[in-house]
Amino acid sequence: LTVVIVGMGFGKEFIPIYQSHPHIKAVGICTRNRQTLDELAARFNLDPNLCFEHFEDVPGRADVDAIHVVTPVPEHARMTLASLNAGKHTACTIPMAMTVADCEAIVEARRRSGKVYMMM
Repeated sequence: LTVVIVGMGFGKEFIPIYQSHPHIKAVGICTRNRQTLDELAARFNLDPNLCFEHFEDVPGRADVDAIHVVTPVPEHARMTLASLNAGKHTACTIPMAMTVADCEAIVEARRRSGKVYMMM
């Protein structure tokens, strides 16, 4: 699988974990901070084609199988829904969302997509 981790605060801790997993083909990252993006891409020898400054560029990528959302809480539902609705396996740090309606929407999107969702 190719996974993109979104959010490079705590999210950067997952880069070497995914890189060492036997079922991971490639790891990408997404952060709004260009300097952080460049530094982490160099440090972890990441494919530049899998390094993104804008989340909106990630879900539509055919070469991305999974998205791991590690962003501030208010972004969790929006990004999780975009990922599942694009047919990507999705992991998200806690909490799942900030409203019951968003939680229900995530459950339904997971059902429709048939993909794996994991609240971490």
